Amino acid sequence: MKNRQEETIKIQRAKQTDEEIVRGLQNEIFYEDYKKYGYCPNWGKTLEETEALIKRRDVYLIIVKDKCAGIAVVRVHGMECHISSIGIKKESRGKRIGTFVMGQIERSYPNAWVFTLDTYSGKKEAIHFYKSLGYQIAGSHMEGNLKLTCFQKKQGS
Repeated sequence: MKNRQEETIKIQRAKQTDEEIVRGLQNEIFYEDYKKYGYCPNWGKTLEETEALIKRRDVYLIIVKDKCAGIAVVRVHGMECHISSIGIKKESRGKRIGTFVMGQIERSYPNAWVFTLDTYSGKKEAIHFYKSLGYQIAGSHMEGNLKLTCFQKKQGS
């Protein structure tokens, strides 16, 4: 039996023809990061860059009640599944959508032995969120002038 959340939230793989939707979601969701940090790798991409992203990564549209509410981008490298980005539109945050989607992503890659992701070190809510899902801080690194916190979670943890 499906729970209420499963009935209203779906993640669907983006098709090559979805490049405008993907680009629009990224620009809307990640604009605040761009404004705050002066840089965001998920914001301001051209259609050609977005098209290339869909070709080389697993890009998912997050659909809530038949409307696009977010996006997730995953890169698989051997037994590692790196969640390159996950973003939920502002009006859809705080409804446990991110928690549901992260669980769906983890279940979608049963052969991965570790899941990794990075977030800006200044994003305390994001850091708390990933910790609440069982991700552990694995280090940090600089990307330009920005410090990123690196997380990992072993499959089954």
